[in-house]
Amino acid sequence: MAQPDNFETQQKRQSLIAAVVIGLLLSNVSLALRLWARLRILKRLRKEDWFMIVGLFLSYGTVVCLLYGKLGLLNHNRWSQLTINRAVHGSRRTVQQFNTG
Repeated sequence: MAQPDNFETQQKRQSLIAAVVIGLLLSNVSLALRLWARLRILKRLRKEDWFMIVGLFLSYGTVVCLLYGKLGLLNHNRWSQLTINRAVHGSRRTVQQFNTG
């Protein structure tokens, strides 16, 4: 039977952010070293090198989605409440009016 961990939500977020940043740093360094070696030895890049560059940029998109979506770095609560208020009550209040009361 799995035992529950003793980490709080903030500790989990910090650990996840640290892991993502370290992973991106390692992937950037490894790609940079690979490209440097390829250019130094072969004097050109091959097809797989270009695919790795595209893959690295796609991983940036994944990280952005992870940090903004999963970790809740954007405050979705106010927007959700504003949308619910509009749907239920037909209100046209702005976000500033919603925040003030």
